[in-house]
Formats: sequence, C-alpha cells, structure tokens
Amino acid sequence: MDKFLRVVLTGFLVILFIPIYAQNDRQQESLPHHMTEEEKERADEIGRDFFETEPPEGEVRPIAEFEPMESVLIRYPFGIPMDLIATMSEEILVTTIVEDEGEEDYVMTQYENNGVNTDSVTFIYAPTDSYWTRDYGPFYIEHGDDNQIGIVNFPYNRPRPNDNDIPIVVADSLDVELFGMDLVHTGGNYMADGVNSASSTTLVIEENPEYTVDEINGLMNDYMGVETYHLNEDPLGEYIEHIDCWAKFLSTNKILIGEVPEDDPRYEDFEAVADYYENATSAWGTNYEVHRIFTPGGSPATPYTNSLILNDRVFVPLTGSEWDDEAIETYEEAMPGYEIIGIEDQGYNWEDTDALHCRTHEMADRNVLKIKHNPLLGEVEDAEEQVIEAEIIPFSGEELYADSLKVYYKLEDEENYSSTLMENTGGDTYEAAIPVPNPTTEVAYYIHAADESGRSENHPYIGAPDPHEFQEAGSVAEIETNVEQLSGACQQDETAEDQMIIYNNGSEDLSYNTVVNYDDEDGWLSVTSGSGIIPPGDSAVMDVTMDASGMAPGNYTADLVINSNDPFNEQVVIPVTFDVTINTNITKTAEDKIKFIPNPFNENLKMIIDISGEKAFTIDIISIRGQEIREWNENETQGRKYINWNGTNQSGQEVPDGIYLIKVQSGKETWVRKVQKF
Repeated sequence: MDKFLRVVLTGFLVILFIPIYAQNDRQQESLPHHMTEEEKERADEIGRDFFETEPPEGEVRPIAEFEPMESVLIRYPFGIPMDLIATMSEEILVTTIVEDEGEEDYVMTQYENNGVNTDSVTFIYAPTDSYWTRDYGPFYIEHGDDNQIGIVNFPYNRPRPNDNDIPIVVADSLDVELFGMDLVHTGGNYMADGVNSASSTTLVIEENPEYTVDEINGLMNDYMGVETYHLNEDPLGEYIEHIDCWAKFLSTNKILIGEVPEDDPRYEDFEAVADYYENATSAWGTNYEVHRIFTPGGSPATPYTNSLILNDRVFVPLTGSEWDDEAIETYEEAMPGYEIIGIEDQGYNWEDTDALHCRTHEMADRNVLKIKHNPLLGEVEDAEEQVIEAEIIPFSGEELYADSLKVYYKLEDEENYSSTLMENTGGDTYEAAIPVPNPTTEVAYYIHAADESGRSENHPYIGAPDPHEFQEAGSVAEIETNVEQLSGACQQDETAEDQMIIYNNGSEDLSYNTVVNYDDEDGWLSVTSGSGIIPPGDSAVMDVTMDASGMAPGNYTADLVINSNDPFNEQVVIPVTFDVTINTNITKTAEDKIKFIPNPFNENLKMIIDISGEKAFTIDIISIRGQEIREWNENETQGRKYINWNGTNQSGQEVPDGIYLIKVQSGKETWVRKVQKF
C-alpha cells in the first residue's frame, strides 16, 4: 500500500474511533454515592448559591412513587443494566440525561442495539456528576387551585453543582413551575404517601442545624404539602442514612420495612421502627399496614427495599442471594395485582445501601387523571347504604367519560364485582352509594374513571386485586373474656378450680356454648354456665373444674372453645393446662412455711424454712411421679433455716427439668410446695 495512503487511512481511523473511545471513558464517569474526601473539604459549598422561591399558593400535595407516572429519569453513563432500560421502555417513557446531541446519538445507538423501544425514549441535555438521579432529582407536587404538577428544588446534600441543577433543568424541560425550598435534602431520604405525609431519617435534622424540627416541618408543609413528617432514626447505622435503604411506602397506608436476624446488633432498631409505624396513623385514618422483608445484608447484598415502582410494575434488585426468591414473594403478597420483576445487577454492583431505587427516578404524569378519595376502611357505622365520594380531576383538561365513572363493589362471599354509576354533585366531586343489606357484611370496592385523553385510572391504583375493604359495626354481640388461658394443679384424685368471666360488649344478645377439645386424656375438665345468653353490657361467670380422679401424675392440656354469635369473633379458644402431682395425703399448704428463691430455678434453689419450735424436721424432694430424689434431716429448728438445692439427686447427679414437690415434715405436721426446674 502506498505510504501516503496508509498515513491518511490511519489518521481517518483514529478520527473515526475517537468518539467511541471518548464514550467508553465516559462510561466510567460517576462520583460515588457517598461524599468523597475531597468533597467533605468542600461541604460548605452545599446550598451556597441556592435560589429560594416563595412556596406554592393554594393546596399542595406530595406526589408518591406509587402514583401514575409518565416517565422514568435515568442518566448516561448508566448505573443500571441495559436490560432494565429495555424492560421499562416497553410500558413507559425513558428520559435519559445526556451532555449534548453527540452523546444522545451514541446512547440512541446503544438503545437500538440492545432492544430498547426507541419510540419510548426522550433526552434532556445537561452535565452531571453522577448517576444517582434519585438523590438529586426533583420532588414532585400537585399544587394550586388549577391542579398543576410542579417541581420542588432543594440544596442537594453533596457539593456537586451539575447534579444540584438537575431539578431546574427538568422543570424547564417539562415546562412546569419550579419552587425553591431552602432545605438541604436528598431524594433517597424522602418518601411520600401521596396525601399529606412523608418520611425521612433524622439525617435531615443533622444536615440543617440552622433549623429547629418545627421549622423543618414548616418548610415541608409549605412547599411539599406534608402535614405529618415522620423522622426516624436510621436502623442501619451506616454512613448513607437514606430511608430507601430500609423502608418504602407501597400505598398511602401500607409500608415495607426491612428485617434482620435476631442475633444482628441492629435487630432491636429495626423492630423499633417497625413498631413505630404499626402504631402510627396513616393519612387514611388507620394504622399503617406494615410488611416486613428479610434483608440480612452481608455478601451477597440484600437491598430489597431499594426497589422502583412504575405504575403497575415493581422492579426489585436481586443479587443471587438465597433470600432473592423470598423477597419476590414478599412483594407479591404485599402488592397483589402488580407485576413483580426481579433485576439482577449484571455488574452494576447492587449494595445494601444502594441499588435500583437510588439510580432511577419516576417522573409524575403531568396529565394525570386524578382520583382523590378518603376511603372507607375497617369498621364503619351501620347504614342501609354507604356513600362513596371522590374528586375526579382530569389534569389534561379533557372531558371525563360520564359512563366510566363507577364504583365497583363486592359483598362478602360474592365472586364478582357489581358496579354503580357515580353522579356529579358539584365541581369535580362525584358520589355513588353501595347497598349493604347486612350490617355484618364485608365490602370490597374501588373507584374507576376514564377521560378523553385515553387515561383510565382506579382508586386504589391497582383496583380489583387489592381493593379498599370495610365492614359495618352494626347492631351485634361482642364477646370478651377476662382471661386468655387457664391453669390448675392438684394431687391425684383431687380437684382444682378456676373461674372465667364472659362479657358482652355489643348491642345485641350474646348467645354462646362451650366445647372442650382434649389433647390427651379426656374427661377431666368441666364448666358451669357452659352455654347461655348474655344481654348487652352484662356478663356470665363460668366455674371451671379440673378433676384428677384416676389420673396418673403428669401435665395435661386441653382447649376450652367458646362458640358465639359475635360475627367478628365467632370462636374464642382458651388453652387450659392441668398439672397432676402424686397424692401425698397432705392437705396443708406451705406458702407461709416454705419460700423459694427463685421459682422456677435453673442451677440453684434457695429454700427458706420457717418452722417455730425446736422439733427436728426432714426435707424430701419428690418427683411428680413419686420418686424420692433428695433428703435432708435437720435437728435444730429455732428460727429460719436456709438450705440450697443445686438440682441434683442424693448421688449428686443432675435431675431432669420439670416439676418437683418439696415436702417438709416436723412431728405430725407436713407441708408441701411445688417447684419447677428448667
């Protein structure tokens, strides 16, 4: 080949491949999730040039991840697998942040070569420092009397000026109003319920020392519409302190919280935060429905709460851990009707504190068909029909299909849903009535609407697979007992007695009857007033007798079953235990003569014998089978006597755990007490 031609060709190839090499280098460009040492030295730059605005006017509402979305925001170079991008593009728009048109062309080629639906991709031009779009991406709100979607900007808690500007760029790209809330924050440490509540860790307090907690709450209320702001201690105890590392709102009253083994030092902290939400009131007026997902951590990681909800699909990060399948099952149980999709990291290194949720960000539907409804849940007042009211607002401005505005409902034991049409009662408000023929009937329902923009929505979002449910309190009987279990003990051929009270706390007569189910030998348990009718507000006393006639020494169990007409508690089961000991032919109790420390005991029992007089006495330890275990003979009894038993027999061998009798005999008097070794 001609030398000149070779030089020209070589130069041409160098020029041709420069963009490819440049792109390959760009693929490695991303600052880490945590702050680098260099960034820590520049931490004072956070929020320095932040532009604060007035808060939105009118009503403000935080938009939740589980609400209808029009797109998902990611960034190139990617932090997620291409397979995930292709899967998301099947049903939703994928918005990719790239630097410029040249980078868009390169990314589009990658999309075309990897099965991404290129009809469902769009691009935003902006420089970025990292791919943590969750952390620096916008907070979405609904605001104003004219029902607009807006974006709230905040000082990103990293000195990364390019990332920090992304909410501004996105607001401009979508042509929505931007509000500046001067509160240092990060998206990984924020989740909203879609009504008026949100949650974060106490990191938001630590990163805003110039504000009191009340002032932080005030800012979140003014800009985000958050009236109840849950600020929880981070149970992970790790550097990032983002709530999406261990918790996730699945709906307004449903939350997923991680769970670790009991021997994990973080166990009590995880249980404390789970208990907090179990006792907290959701925006719908009920306690949160708490679902637990096992996230023991370690290697491989188990970052299962760091998932992404996109409309009716949930993407869950998987790592090859033995707990992956269980994680998928947990989501399926907690979110019936959703498609649960596991996503392997494919070299993108999911970690316990960083996975799929951190590297993606849902984008609110600007033309959403919004159904605002405070559902009937749990027990409600009795009525011939229950009125369902909702605001139905097409943000697109398109007309509603009047014949689509329905309440679908299903009464107890019915397989199929019926429907009733909703009628306009003024403005955007619609209502319909569900007939409830029986006051004890359980009712499941959801609201449906469609508009001329082509949107069709339900409330709750998933509709029939996971509907709202309620039941009427009505005029019914309500049973309650004063005990949850019964127990008795006596010697052979004797009887033990106990007592139980049944209350009727309802507004109708309570009819009841009892049945005894024995676990072993039968016939030893009997009750008086075993059936009857108790008027509202009244009670019945049930005498319980346990008869050891003809029974061998041992422990016996049974269930005392109380059947009633309480529709919410038709059967109450009271476990009964009966301890039969050998017949010593002794009737004297010994509580005032023999004291034990402790009882039950494990390794050593201190016996305190208090017998007046100077008569000699003996101490015998007897098994409940009548076997002589140990004996002491004492000749001087003036005052108290202290004797230790180390749980061994006369030969020094340890005796099995169980019930033992301590018999003290002095002259013609004998006392017996029972002790338990464990």
